[in-house]
Amino acid sequence: MNLPLINYTLHNAFYLFSRFVILLLLLNLCTGQEAAAQLFSNGTDNNGSLSSQKIISDSTKKKQLNTDDKVKIFYFTLADSSRKYIDSSIAFLHRSPLQSIWHTDLGNTGSAAQSLLFAPELNPAMLLGLPAISHLLYQWQDVKFYNTTRPYTNIYYRNGSKTDQIISLLHTQNIKPNWNINADYRKINSPGFYKWQKTNHDNFALSTHYRSPGQQYDVKAAFLYNKLQQDENGGILSYEYLSSPAFNDKRLVPVNYENVSVNRSSVTNYYRNVSLGFQQQYFLGVKDSVFNIDSTEKSYRFTPVFSVKHQLYTQHNYYRYKDLQPDSTDYSDFTTADLVLTDSLQTKYYHTRIGNAFSLNGDLHFRGKVMQAEAGYGIEVEHIKNGIFNQQYYNNYLFANIVKPRQSEREWLYEGRLKIYFTGNTIGNFLLHAQAGRSMGAQYGT
Repeated sequence: MNLPLINYTLHNAFYLFSRFVILLLLLNLCTGQEAAAQLFSNGTDNNGSLSSQKIISDSTKKKQLNTDDKVKIFYFTLADSSRKYIDSSIAFLHRSPLQSIWHTDLGNTGSAAQSLLFAPELNPAMLLGLPAISHLLYQWQDVKFYNTTRPYTNIYYRNGSKTDQIISLLHTQNIKPNWNINADYRKINSPGFYKWQKTNHDNFALSTHYRSPGQQYDVKAAFLYNKLQQDENGGILSYEYLSSPAFNDKRLVPVNYENVSVNRSSVTNYYRNVSLGFQQQYFLGVKDSVFNIDSTEKSYRFTPVFSVKHQLYTQHNYYRYKDLQPDSTDYSDFTTADLVLTDSLQTKYYHTRIGNAFSLNGDLHFRGKVMQAEAGYGIEVEHIKNGIFNQQYYNNYLFANIVKPRQSEREWLYEGRLKIYFTGNTIGNFLLHAQAGRSMGAQYGT
């Protein structure tokens, strides 16, 4: 045998195969498609994720030809407790994963945006005052709590012009049938078409949902981290540059804020948000045992009547605005006449809130329909710091909610919410919200 020739042939085959695999990976990344993948083994505890997958054998030498291992997965949020399912179709793949169809931004992925549809912030509590970036944040009321029959991983990657990139990683799995954990990470990086409008964001969410085997105790918890960085260019100096052939490269168009270093603008925004939410609920109701037709098997059934709920939430916000080449005319409305800006300008804002809320929850029956009602009391410790201002407040509030969720395909839906602060920094602030709608079935929506 000619061993050198065989080694040379195997080396060429391995080289061609590795190049082919790399080519497939590059094609997958360039298409911007969404991919879902799962790890599996041939063990008896985990039989994979694809329903057409055939497993020949495992480490125990047990042959298994076919498996029924389709992933059954759903999720819900605190704002909407109805079950929702992951949409794996490509019908809406062209839409932005960051903002709704009503939002318009500054022209760069991940930049500040506003909604053309009137959508007020329905929160009587004190906010940091940055609604232009709220669509880029992972927030407690929007955390998704999953339940899945198999470990599930979802990877989204988008690559656009000027090295615009978005990558999103999701992994969720059930440790037990009644206990799920979920991790979600997103990275946004885009330098933009014009000078000094770079965005660089990181979002991370870790959540879990547990319900006791007896269905009486329920826990939902989440840890959220958001870090947003955005450079400002102040806009272009004149629209005439856009029609000039000399400025076909938009990076050559002069802007109001020039740079100090090579890679960053002289004016930058930085926002960091860390929050933790914990909600526990204990249900009281009727316990019962149900037998099958021939009385050979018995199953446990629990029907809740009302519950006691406790919520603990904390949020830490930090915002910084920096101008390394300030012009006094730009800040004439905020500075005194004798103040001369020669070096740099920087403002920082700290806002911390820690709150506890206790409530009673129950079902109200009206004309054969079930409505969910809640009433409770909450207290918040709020700390605000901005320059020489440093103050702490104790905010007390009362709240009540009543919601009629969808129970069939075609029916009326309505809800009402009330929240009022009677002490602290937000004393007198209140929210009274009511809405009604009609479910027209899966084909026509709501």
